[in-house]
Amino acid sequence: MGLRNTASCLRCGQPDVDFLHLVWHCPKVCAYWTAVYSCIADILGDALLVTPLSALLGYPKDFLTSHHRLEAMLL
Repeated sequence: MGLRNTASCLRCGQPDVDFLHLVWHCPKVCAYWTAVYSCIADILGDALLVTPLSALLGYPKDFLTSHHRLEAMLL
């Protein structure tokens, strides 16, 4: 977008990153998503499929059952 002089990650400093890195792949952001999914898994009592589509976009294909719809609402 031209708002910064560099394309490096603001959190980890990795050079030439893209949007998906900034919201999903960055180690510091990844720790956040791990904590979110861990909390939801504890609430639901079940392991969750951790994907960028389900976490960032609420991709409906991942939420076929009422259990998965609850997961979508928690996210």
